[in-house]
Amino acid sequence: ISADNPTIMSSIHMISDAQKKRVLFVDSVYKSNYFVAGYRWHPQDYYAEYPYIKELHSFEVLNSKITTVFKVK
Repeated sequence: ISADNPTIMSSIHMISDAQKKRVLFVDSVYKSNYFVAGYRWHPQDYYAEYPYIKELHSFEVLNSKITTVFKVK
């Protein structure tokens, strides 16, 4: 998994130890199978930057995406 900001990576502490064993963060979207993106510091569309990703799920608040999980093709 790659992430676009440290806040997403630090959230790993909220999951169980068993789940943590299934997660490995890497330093580049090019090395990952999944990319987790937040929109706080990146309000524009990620597809322009990474055209090969496919959206799997988004978390929304008041009809605005706050986090998206992408499958890296």
